[in-house]
Amino acid sequence: AGLVCMIAGEVGNLISYGDRNTPTAVITAVGCIGVVANLFIATVFLGEPFRFRDLFGGSLVVCGVILVTFYCPNNPVPLSPERLLQYMGEVGAILIYILYGGGMVTLFF
Repeated sequence: AGLVCMIAGEVGNLISYGDRNTPTAVITAVGCIGVVANLFIATVFLGEPFRFRDLFGGSLVVCGVILVTFYCPNNPVPLSPERLLQYMGEVGAILIYILYGGGMVTLFF
């Protein structure tokens, strides 16, 4: 039954990407609520211990979903290759590349 529910949820998620009126960022963010649902199910039905870090992580997920949903533009600007290259060259993006690269090197060694 669990596998059927999981497949149905993913099919619904896939269908929602076809809706032109809903931004992709909102669909992706709302899909993250599954993490919070799994936290609830694991604690209540499977008897797993509920720790502070579980509460903290679940709270971060909920806050992230709320922020993305409220601040996502209603009319997103189409992304062209030129605009993508412009975004990739901004200071914030370069800092993210450095942080991710440093994190990967740290985890690798």
